[in-house]
Amino acid sequence: MGLYAWRINYQDPKSVYNWMDVLSLHCKSNFEIGLFSSIEMAGFLFGCIALIPKADIHGRRLFVYVQISIFIAGYILIILTSSIIIYYISIFALGCANSYKSFVMYTLCMEYLPSKKNLYTGIIFFVEQTVFVISPLVLMY
Repeated sequence: MGLYAWRINYQDPKSVYNWMDVLSLHCKSNFEIGLFSSIEMAGFLFGCIALIPKADIHGRRLFVYVQISIFIAGYILIILTSSIIIYYISIFALGCANSYKSFVMYTLCMEYLPSKKNLYTGIIFFVEQTVFVISPLVLMY
């Protein structure tokens, strides 16, 4: 039995069917697999540098609606397609939208809520962002 002569047992309820199977990434290079996180970070960086200042100029509410639309479209594309190029494009767009969520949407919520509710909004955003920090540590152990 060779190194890559394994098969997934789909009859086993504990079997995992994920992006590696959907996109046939088992024999792809580490570069192609690593592009997923790199492209998301590039999208986040692009959103921070190029797009967030536009929200301050043209109004935050419109950009929050655009961000929500990008999230919906990006996730639908990821669910419906098995093309790695569409995945890369969707992940870049989701990275851009994530920068809006982190900065523009938070600021908009703080502006429109009464000062008594700002604490609750801050706690919700803190917990939501903490999940991204803690979840890799939880999955590691």
